[in-house]
Amino acid sequence: MKTISIEICYSKSGGDRFHKAEENAAELTAILMKKYGWGTDKIGTKTINTHQYRSGKYCPHRTLDEGIDRFWNMVREKYATITGTDYNPQPETPVASGGRNVGDVVTINGIYTSSTSTTKLNPARTSGTITKIVSARNPYLLDYGNLGWTNDSCITSSSGSSSSSSSSGKSIDQVAQEVINGQWGNGTDRKSRLQAAGYNYSEVQNRVNEILTGKSSSSSSNSSSSKSIDTLADEVIAGKWGTGTDRKNRLQAAGYDYNAVQAKVNEKLGVKSSSSSSSSSSTIKVGDKVRVKSGAKDYNGTKLSSSVYNTTYDVIQINGDRVVIGKGKAVTAAVHKGNLYKG
Repeated sequence: MKTISIEICYSKSGGDRFHKAEENAAELTAILMKKYGWGTDKIGTKTINTHQYRSGKYCPHRTLDEGIDRFWNMVREKYATITGTDYNPQPETPVASGGRNVGDVVTINGIYTSSTSTTKLNPARTSGTITKIVSARNPYLLDYGNLGWTNDSCITSSSGSSSSSSSSGKSIDQVAQEVINGQWGNGTDRKSRLQAAGYNYSEVQNRVNEILTGKSSSSSSNSSSSKSIDTLADEVIAGKWGTGTDRKNRLQAAGYDYNAVQAKVNEKLGVKSSSSSSSSSSTIKVGDKVRVKSGAKDYNGTKLSSSVYNTTYDVIQINGDRVVIGKGKAVTAAVHKGNLYKG
């Protein structure tokens, strides 16, 4: 049997480089799917699957740790972009153990730096909220990683609630999680809705800030005033606030002005604002001839060669606001759509 194997780099170190390598793997998988005529119905079958499926080895371990359904949805999204078809993400079901669930509050006596680490450390705090569950040695991510990873042997007690504050029976941690997910709106609207439901707004917001920053409200000022827009923009670029809707929800949940932060991110990356961008950028499609705006950087914020600004390129691929340009099929760079104009 002939197979095509794709290796994902930086799985031991993790971080931004790993997630970029993982994205590249998803994109290559989608390209191969189109080439060989495989549809998304082949994902997760004997046609397109993991090393673990073939051999039983727990591999790719970090991708499995962070959720294989998440990766398959990345492939589906890349495939939709390449083929011009609809993107239909499938539910991402975390694998729970010990009967625990996302939102549970746990008391711990140890913490780990990753889901696969074997080095037990003393935790900065002895309690936290499970915000993610994966299939791994240390399956529970606490407080979005601000506390670390843990496992059942380190959990001394747990409950679905840290304090019940309304007739609905939801705990402060459960409501805080809903706020982070964007279910309670923003600003004064959030405050009004929480208070109308019988919750203590300050208590909920303090817990939201604690989960997102890793600091208790007693040891740090409210996150909405503790960091500058410039600092937040640097953190966003470094990948600390997620992407897309998740980023927006988390920034707003922490009390920040998402639009102001994103505008600063765009400024740092050399992306022109919508008011100064050519309206033609929104109509750019695969196969178009485009030019790069003078002074613009690539999609990751890296400076481009001066010769790039004087050359007309082909649009090879589009994924949201990320546009891959080059000559024919030879890739030159990935650039923000707002930094391109038809030429």
